[in-house]
This record gives sequence, structure tokens and C-alpha cells, in this order.
Amino acid sequence: MAAVGVTGAWLSAADGADAGHLMRVTDAVSEQLAELQLTLGEGPSLDASASGGPVLASDLGAAETAGRWPAFAPAALQAGAAAIFVFPLRIGAIRAGVMGLYRAGAGPLSGFQLGDALIFADTATLLLLDAQDQATGSPAAATGPGGQPAGLALHRAEIDQATGMLTEQLGTGIADAFRAAARLCLR
Repeated sequence: MAAVGVTGAWLSAADGADAGHLMRVTDAVSEQLAELQLTLGEGPSLDASASGGPVLASDLGAAETAGRWPAFAPAALQAGAAAIFVFPLRIGAIRAGVMGLYRAGAGPLSGFQLGDALIFADTATLLLLDAQDQATGSPAAATGPGGQPAGLALHRAEIDQATGMLTEQLGTGIADAFRAAARLCLR
């Protein structure tokens, strides 16, 4: 968290654009922020899940933020967060959940901090997808740098094409199709 300059974080797993399931928190404030969004039905995690893009709120006390999340923003401030940054966990069209970060003080992420947060989000995505594979009993592929399946970067175009074909022809979900395509292409 020091590399990103935040106070705390949470990780929620989700299939698609739903609210998801809280997997990990770093502290009580992180847990409260995640729960507030589920309870109130608004907030940056829900926006990031729906849009598929990061939601960066550097000042929860700003009028713009209060207008965007009229119930969540004041509750988050009261909980101890002054800034929130949420990143969707996704690979292409596959959405695995969100990673939320908060600061006790207002202020934007620097360019380096944003870059580090994006790397953390990518890593969390791979870990969540791997955990889903292990939970469903899928055979684990050999891993390369960063825990990625060996050869993933070399075969990415083929994996994406195979994912599309499997999704369309078999009528399966995109996450399942991606895992099957990766296993097939990386043999």
C-alpha cells in the first residue's frame, strides 16, 4: 500500500457487473467502505463494475462527489475515508471483481501511484481467476513470470480468438471460455 500511497484496501470478487463478494480487507475502514456500497446501492465499486473502468475520487468532500453518491460520500467521510480509488479486475471482457483503495486524506494519485495501482489490479485479477480455477477443480497450467500461465503473452491473439469462438459456439460464459482457450492454446 505504501507504493500507492493509500491507507487501506479491499478486494471484491464478482461475476459480471454485480456487486460481488467481499474477499479481503486491510482494515475495519476498508470493510466498512465495501459494506456501505452494498447497503446503500451506490459508490465507486458499483460504478467501476458497471463501467469497466477505474473510478478515481480524490476528494469525497467535493460537491461533485457528493452529487454523484449522495448517500455514500458522507458515510465514507464519516467512516474515515477522504479519497477512494477503485479499479475493475478484468482481462478483456472477463470481469473478476474490483480492487478498492482509500486514503484518510484527500488528494489524487500521482502518475507513478496510478501505474502501481493498475499493476496491483492486474495481479489481483490473475489471482482471482486462478483461485476460481482451483475452486472448480480445473487443472492448473504451468506458470510464468508474475504467476501468468506460461506462454500467455505469446499466444494472446489465439487465446482471444478461441475465447470468442467458444463463447459463441458453445454458449458458455466468457470467463469459462477464456480459461478453456488458454488451456488449449498453451498446450
